[in-house]
Amino acid sequence: MAFLTSEPFTHARLGTFIRKHGDWLGVINLPPHGKVELRLAGDRNAPSSAALELATALPMQYAALESQVADALFEHYEPYSSEGTLDELVDAGDVWNYLHVTYVDIDPDRRAFSVEIRMETQWDEEHTLGVQLKDGQLVDLNGSVGP
Repeated sequence: MAFLTSEPFTHARLGTFIRKHGDWLGVINLPPHGKVELRLAGDRNAPSSAALELATALPMQYAALESQVADALFEHYEPYSSEGTLDELVDAGDVWNYLHVTYVDIDPDRRAFSVEIRMETQWDEEHTLGVQLKDGQLVDLNGSVGP
């Protein structure tokens, strides 16, 4: 092992993670978005066990919340609908065609939320949105999160 670097970590269900800039980076299959980057909190040796548990449960939890998340995204879209920058979305189910998940960030030590799914949308190109979850529930749709 090179000085001050961490060996890759492999999880039986989630695959291999590498440590970069303080996070453990891997990939998660998050329907309906497909495979997206996954960032987990942890120490120098491995992702935290709590972060791994949350990541393992996320696809099923997110599927259960899909309509609730779509409703929140559609509500965020509505003020932009009069700008005419894209085809008008008719209902909440249309939002999925106009966004891209950039990555999923999981840090169980955050108090307000432990999971954040970061998204870029075609209707709000100036901001990255954050779908924030805690205990398997939607906490917030933050309209302006970091890069």
